[in-house]
Amino acid sequence: PPEEEEEAEVVEEIIDAEFRSGYVWWEGLTEWEKVYTRFRNEWPADTDVTFVWEIKNIGNVGAYFQVYLFEPGSWMYLDPGEKLQVFEEAHTLAIPVSPGYQYARITILGRDITGERVGAVWVSDEFEIIYS
Repeated sequence: PPEEEEEAEVVEEIIDAEFRSGYVWWEGLTEWEKVYTRFRNEWPADTDVTFVWEIKNIGNVGAYFQVYLFEPGSWMYLDPGEKLQVFEEAHTLAIPVSPGYQYARITILGRDITGERVGAVWVSDEFEIIYS
């Protein structure tokens, strides 16, 4: 009998993602500081910075995530419902620039995304943060 043709797998691109939390650590401080969005950055110059992002895929198919500070990081794959923590480190420039640095951006499937609240689905294209 003729071999049955396998149906081509249809890949549905779901890019919904849930921003769970973002923290920044300042060298010399003992506490993690909450990261806020959509504000001018007011970070000290010439300082070591560490971020930890917790990212969750809330779509119904797997998705690729990319998290970075100044340069793109590695792509990471998350199955539906899966979450992971990503640590990023950088050293701020010696001379602050105005109106401030744009340090962190997260990309999903090649699209820049951002969110304002924990649990928000990200829709805009830029992400600016300050510490409090």
